[in-house]
Amino acid sequence: MNSFSGLISLHELHVSSNLLTMLPPYVFTALENLTMLDLSTNQIAHISGTSFHGLHSLKYLELRGNCLNQIDGNLLNSLSYLEKLDISQNPYSVQSVSANFLSKHSGLLLMRVMHSDICC
Repeated sequence: MNSFSGLISLHELHVSSNLLTMLPPYVFTALENLTMLDLSTNQIAHISGTSFHGLHSLKYLELRGNCLNQIDGNLLNSLSYLEKLDISQNPYSVQSVSANFLSKHSGLLLMRVMHSDICC
């Protein structure tokens, strides 16, 4: 059972500073109208490739201040309306950004990477 089922009208979800270490697959599937997701200041080191599945309306994704060590270009494939992405302040450094990441997300207006080591 999905924890968010029945919340289809939800537009913003703030779960920052909750000591989250991972995101289960399909965890946000029921939130099809979500436009803003704040997962900042947790301890997330890895995100499943299907964690953001179903977030078709998401425009802003906040992943600042986690422990991410890799950003896979395919991770955000289902986020076709994404305009703002913040992956800054990941203390273990973002070591790998898929070479075609930006070409796949041509609608991206803002991508924050401050205080992260980006190696392409």
